[in-house]
Amino acid sequence: MIYTTDETNYSDYIHACGSVLGIQDSLTEVTIEFKKKCDGDAGGYCYGDTDEIDVEIATHVQGEALPEEDIMRNIAHELIHAQQIITGRLENVGLQLLQTGDAQTLVNVVIWDGETFTNTPYNDQPWEIDAYAREEEIMKEALFNV
Repeated sequence: MIYTTDETNYSDYIHACGSVLGIQDSLTEVTIEFKKKCDGDAGGYCYGDTDEIDVEIATHVQGEALPEEDIMRNIAHELIHAQQIITGRLENVGLQLLQTGDAQTLVNVVIWDGETFTNTPYNDQPWEIDAYAREEEIMKEALFNV
């Protein structure tokens, strides 16, 4: 089930995205919070596990209000990540201590489609490549169903 932390004119659109992605009736609790600014000036974030997922959506980037279309695209993008988590394709294991000989290194571990990724550059992350590839289609289909 998808919840928003405040009443917003995006509520119907959010639920339409959830329906298009097949997560609207999931047992996973997905909470969406709108923020004036997200960390790192990102358009949004999605994190959690199969029990509970938190999504943050920025309304401003670099101090400027985002156009409604950009906010809707970001909502679709982050809900694709929620779908990836719910379906088990994406699991953020988090920071892990990697032992190599006598040296220890802290790495960020993510499992994508059963493959382990560590410290993967943003543009090379397959879960991001997947979300960017589908966000426009999900947005259009959701808008058609609103």
